[in-house]
Amino acid sequence: MIGRNGVCASAYFVLALTVAGPATAQTTEFHCPPDGTTVDYSDGVQVVWEKREGDFCKGRFVQGGTATAFNWYAPSFGLEAAGPRQPRGQALVAQFKPGRIWPLTVGKKVTGRYEGVSGSGDPPRGVWDHAVTIEKYEKITTKAGTFDVFVIVHEDVAVSHSYRYVERVWYAPVPGFNVKSTATNSAGLERAREAVSIRK
Repeated sequence: MIGRNGVCASAYFVLALTVAGPATAQTTEFHCPPDGTTVDYSDGVQVVWEKREGDFCKGRFVQGGTATAFNWYAPSFGLEAAGPRQPRGQALVAQFKPGRIWPLTVGKKVTGRYEGVSGSGDPPRGVWDHAVTIEKYEKITTKAGTFDVFVIVHEDVAVSHSYRYVERVWYAPVPGFNVKSTATNSAGLERAREAVSIRK
């Protein structure tokens, strides 16, 4: 999910994947929400899904009247499509190839390390270890409706300095986006949001 400053807080992700874990009957392939879908979240964020372009979905993240274009590759991998962070995002995509997380399957775990420029520029360069686990498949209800979801946990721990980030997302294959998320980090971030309305 897109986080503070219009970029996914978990967007550093990984350069290499290690996949392990048992498979279950629940699985889903990559797809985008229907073009024009607009999602309002409980914290005032609005996400407008625009279209699929190759192996990612294009959209706009709107908060406080400011819109930021983003490219979405997976439930915990979204990056600014333009602006000062965009070159870093391109490098991440080229190195990581985030499409390898698909298909989503309960029990799958991906781990790896990212070395390079941080999203915030503070510190400007570093090393982060990431672990993303597709924890379970369940049904949840938000103000926007009831959804069958994959619960995905992303842990991001800095090796080069002191930092830890943990995000949990509830990704609904139908309609194709996160309907709930929580996040904390060692800098004091505590964020929770859930979908309150969905429209086209």
